[in-house]
Amino acid sequence: MNKFDRDEAFNSEAIRKAMADIKVKPRLKGPDGKPVVQMSRLAHQTATRLSQENYSPTMIIGLLRLAELALLAFTGFVVYALYVGISGGLTIYTYTPAILTGSALAVLLIQIVDGYQVPALRSALRTLPKVLTAWSIAFAIIALMVFFLQYGLAFSRVWFAVWYFSGAVSLVLVRNIVAYGIRRWARNGVMERRA
Repeated sequence: MNKFDRDEAFNSEAIRKAMADIKVKPRLKGPDGKPVVQMSRLAHQTATRLSQENYSPTMIIGLLRLAELALLAFTGFVVYALYVGISGGLTIYTYTPAILTGSALAVLLIQIVDGYQVPALRSALRTLPKVLTAWSIAFAIIALMVFFLQYGLAFSRVWFAVWYFSGAVSLVLVRNIVAYGIRRWARNGVMERRA
């Protein structure tokens, strides 16, 4: 049978000797006049890319969930402040739970329809129907809750409609910006790819 001599093949002294025997020709001289080794253009470009900060897809998706939750809640509160006006008791007991529940339901439903997968984020136009459907279902659930809890008179219907449309527009804008960013990061090697 074949016999491997592992001690000689992977000896650290043999590796050091082999590395010392490699000759590198210096191309430039440094400021002190001594020869300096210069990297090739491809090696320099690769080293620069590897030294930059990489973003993992999991981190991007988690931050996008938080950003969309905050964005939808923010649009709800802005529409409320501009149309209804800020009042202490009404805001805390009726509008705040509706806004936070609607925003959280929308993010949950977008997750259920696989709207936070990297391929879905890369092509925003193909997944916009799913995202807008999830947003619409979240609104339908909020409307049913308001109806069955008999809070219908406490909510402004104009506020409800304007929040729906402004939230949809903000989701479309954010999704397109994220799709552009992910395509750019993947092309430039900033976004990590793990097997």
